Amino acid sequence: MKTIVAVFCVLYFVCCGVTANEMSETCLKQMGLTIFDLGNLIRDTSPEGIRTRGCFESCLMQKIGLMDGNVINLRKIDEQIDRAYPDSEKKDIIRDTVHQCAYSAANDDQCVVAQNFGRCGLDQLRFAELAHRFT
Repeated sequence: MKTIVAVFCVLYFVCCGVTANEMSETCLKQMGLTIFDLGNLIRDTSPEGIRTRGCFESCLMQKIGLMDGNVINLRKIDEQIDRAYPDSEKKDIIRDTVHQCAYSAANDDQCVVAQNFGRCGLDQLRFAELAHRFT
């Protein structure tokens, strides 16, 4: 489980580490938002806020190639997993978990896909944290 947590963290940092400022600024502009709106957006639990967050996540994922339209790019994600865990015996478990999140995220709406994928990742992190507490 710790490895699954680590892989979602790696994917997050790959997403956010590659020219993060330029990507986030571009996505914010496309959505008519500023960096100062992000704090409120993160806390916003209204349907509109959740959708806007999903669209922002989708934009970021599109910019770094982790999404193409409404489809999670599993090839690119697999490359990142291989790069982060070249010799790990748990690589297949990690890959299966991430793929399951991608499959469960499927939707015609790219904003919903990104939101579902992120939620699945967070659920996996929470599950891993709970499992770690009981070991």
